[in-house]
Amino acid sequence: RRVFDVVVCASDDLASRMKKGGVGPVVTVPMGVEAQRFSASKRNENLRASLLAQCGLNSNATLLVAAGRLAPEKRLPMLVEAVTIAGRRRQVGLAIFGEGRDDTNILRSIGGNPHIRLFRPERDRERFASVLASADALLHGCEAETFCMTAAEAIASGIPVIVPDRGGAADFAKGQMGLSYRAADHADLVRAIL
Repeated sequence: RRVFDVVVCASDDLASRMKKGGVGPVVTVPMGVEAQRFSASKRNENLRASLLAQCGLNSNATLLVAAGRLAPEKRLPMLVEAVTIAGRRRQVGLAIFGEGRDDTNILRSIGGNPHIRLFRPERDRERFASVLASADALLHGCEAETFCMTAAEAIASGIPVIVPDRGGAADFAKGQMGLSYRAADHADLVRAIL
């Protein structure tokens, strides 16, 4: 017997998984972002150049940003490895903003790579909006997201996303605003970065 009239999900990926599991009917209603805060108009070339300089690169390099909770399921060491490999073919910097229980592991994976930096979270929402808009793309590793607010904010900021092909973030790679790679596949992630 049905207890609920409808189940509301934040992403198509989660809705699909629910349907495959026999839950239904399911409706996708994506969460929103603060449209007045996140915008391509927040792009700041000086901020971009500063972040790249902190990554030991000039403004001709590609600036990727990752942001959020530092936890194993976010696969940040995989992102670090992929950017390191891609960096052998082109100049790529990665600025990671976040904190959490996996920070020691992430710092270990960065090792001595001067082109990848771990920053404390940017809690000033206006400045974070400028950071996103000033990047060349958002890099994301977690396929277990139900929505992925950071990817939504990146799209609203006018930058493309590079995200796994599963999970809530995958919805944001549809159309022309992003690229997806096979979830948990660092070699395919390198391809997407390049």
